Amino acid sequence: MVRKMAEERGAKFYCPPGELLVDNGAMIAWTAILMKKSGIEMDIDETAIKQNFRTDEVDVTWRH
Repeated sequence: MVRKMAEERGAKFYCPPGELLVDNGAMIAWTAILMKKSGIEMDIDETAIKQNFRTDEVDVTWRH
């Protein structure tokens, strides 16, 4: 359904490899790997939890 919604809006849909989909920790770690490879680093002070975090407000700078 998400893929169809993205297509209807002219957006691209990405999904991690299936073996990572069952483990949120693995998905978080995979995102960290992609960020690190693209030169993005954060100090621990910059990693605070935000309860009202919206993924649609995050710049995904490690993708082309």
